[in-house]
Amino acid sequence: MLPAEIGPVRSVRPMDPDIVSPFGGVFAYSGGQVRFIQAMQEAPVYNAIHGQPDTEATFYRTSAKVAPHNVLVKAPELIAEHLDLPAPPAMFDYAASADQASAVLEGDPFASVNTRFSGFSSPTWEWDGTQGTFLRFQTNGAADSAASGTQLFATNLVILQVGIDVIEDIPTTRLVNQGKGWVATGGSIAEVTWIKTAADAPIVLTTASGTAVELAQGNTWIELVPNESSDVEAGVVTIK
Repeated sequence: MLPAEIGPVRSVRPMDPDIVSPFGGVFAYSGGQVRFIQAMQEAPVYNAIHGQPDTEATFYRTSAKVAPHNVLVKAPELIAEHLDLPAPPAMFDYAASADQASAVLEGDPFASVNTRFSGFSSPTWEWDGTQGTFLRFQTNGAADSAASGTQLFATNLVILQVGIDVIEDIPTTRLVNQGKGWVATGGSIAEVTWIKTAADAPIVLTTASGTAVELAQGNTWIELVPNESSDVEAGVVTIK
């Protein structure tokens, strides 16, 4: 179900074209450095930018938060203006049922996974067998919740180790690349490899046995953790 509003809408980042190009559709953001906006405008998506004439009716600043965290987009209204755009293709493969997902069949049971991005960011996901989802906790251990108060959750976790270059003082993820990762579904986690061959190509996940990863139907959260070749501090993935 599409929320009535989504936010905070933030500025574009240099890796965003590589992330969103396979999806097509509408990419909403609040602006950014000229070089990043230009790169985004070359991607095969509709650029909906806060402050432009074509978004006057769909973006606004809320008084409930302070800038730059106060830009919201009226998602249904924005999408309704671009119904001519084709629906995005599937980015991953899916099993017929949750108990047939690759992580369940080839992985190991676990209770939690901590993704340490840096000394300042270290969120944790914990398996909730009652709900059948992973629940997200902030670096300080508090529940990570939406504005509605509902704790953020995921049916599938896709954790990828990625290289990050610092270009003109801006960390830039090398997403057109390949590497190691993990996929978690149904309380189990399995090591995988990933590859993305071009900006407009999807991320392809492969299990240790060489088969295509199949996720469970439901929402998927992707974490991009810095690897040891990065210009920034290498991240750490701790599975318990």
